Amino acid sequence: MTGITQTFRERFTSAFHASDFKSYRQLSLAAKCSEPVVQQIVSGKFDGSTSGPGIFTFHRLAQALNASMDSFLNGEAAPPQTDISAFNAKQGQDPASFDALMACHWRGGGRLEAFESLADHFDLYDQPNANAAGPTILQLGRQNLMAMRLETTDPRIAQREIDRLPPQSRRDILKFHRRVLDEGIVADNTFLDHQLHSKPVHVRASYSRLGLRVEQASKPPMVLTAYKPIPV
Repeated sequence: MTGITQTFRERFTSAFHASDFKSYRQLSLAAKCSEPVVQQIVSGKFDGSTSGPGIFTFHRLAQALNASMDSFLNGEAAPPQTDISAFNAKQGQDPASFDALMACHWRGGGRLEAFESLADHFDLYDQPNANAAGPTILQLGRQNLMAMRLETTDPRIAQREIDRLPPQSRRDILKFHRRVLDEGIVADNTFLDHQLHSKPVHVRASYSRLGLRVEQASKPPMVLTAYKPIPV
């Protein structure tokens, strides 16, 4: 583990010095994390540690530096046996937090089968083609937000709801999915204001969403998504 965290520190430090950021504080603000974390990474405090910054923080730092997570490690997905606890802080009571899903993605090298134990907590979408008018859902997790709103895991019902979203909403989802397929991991916030057609419910809420590119043997890459409500 020491080798992994040391490699991360060295490449992170090089990326920082090659960036336009003039201070650790500027990078911290851009990545929405505390300044001491950035300084502690560069100083080597987390080399060999089991209590380093969480993977979500790791991802935001990479985004701020216009780099991929893998570029800070060995240039390829970490194998399942790799201990990544230094980048995986305790996740509280949520077994499918964004950090946990990203850790699973990393450990499993982006393979869909690595998520088997978390299947109730995410939705799975087909790769959109160039002429797609909206996303195509393949699978719903019973504890992810769409299935909980619709009270079903039937992808046909979910697809009908997606197809009736306003065009701009469908385009936003497609743009998000294409970013996921290009970048591997994408996290952002979104807002939904939609009257469900399968039941008399009007959904109006803000969400954080995580998208992960996943692969399965002999199939094109797919988009795994998870949503968490933003407390008001």
